[in-house]
Formats: sequence, structure tokens, C-alpha cells
Amino acid sequence: YIENNINPIHIQSIQLNSKVFIKVKTREITNRESAKDLLRKNIYIKVGDHPIIDEAFNKKKQLINYKMFDKTQGLIGQIVEINHNSPQPLFIVKKDEKSIQIPFVEELITEINENKNIINVDLPEGLIEICGE
Repeated sequence: YIENNINPIHIQSIQLNSKVFIKVKTREITNRESAKDLLRKNIYIKVGDHPIIDEAFNKKKQLINYKMFDKTQGLIGQIVEINHNSPQPLFIVKKDEKSIQIPFVEELITEINENKNIINVDLPEGLIEICGE
């Protein structure tokens, strides 16, 4: 779906061009000019239309309200949001009045304890200071 339009776009094929961009062929968009109309517009996928995307999104969303602990720094704070509107998803972690944006990178996560709602990470030295707002 395109913002401000209730009619769905019917996707015929999708090809991943990079980690951020995908190439999509649709029935409705058949030339370069009609494709230009989409520039700088938000595109949405309706919940339930694509189960694989729904599952991946829900898995990441489940980490909201988890406490994040770093291997050397200890408690970083609580995850209050996961920002997917950037090339790299970001954990938004709050502690007291401070907000920190930490890259959501699988390699930085050492353990996820679902019983205690804790996520343990091993962050590079200085990342917390750089990523603080």
C-alpha cells in the first residue's frame, strides 16, 4: 500500500538489491514515470499479507521492555522502541532521562533471556557514549 491510497499494489516479483533497497515489479507500475510517483512516499505492508515479514517483525518487537546489559558496562537501560526507519534498525534504550540508540546487530547480542526479559550484549568500547542523545 502507498500512503494516502487504500488500493493495494499487486507485487509480481521482488529482488533484493542491497541490504536496504529492493527491486519490485508490480502490475500497476509499468514504466519509469509511474515509478517516479512513488519517490519519497511511504510504502506499507498490511499485517497478515506476508507471514514471513510479520513473523520477523514480531520477533524483533518482542524485545521491547527488555532490560539491556552490556558485558563490561552492566545495565544500559530498558528497550523502549526498535526503530526500523533507518538503514540499520536501532534499539532505543532509556535509562533515567537518557536515551541511547544502539544498532540492532545480531553479532552484538550474546544472549536473550526470554524468562527474565533480559538481553545481553557485548558492545564495542565507546559505543554507548557515541550513541547517546
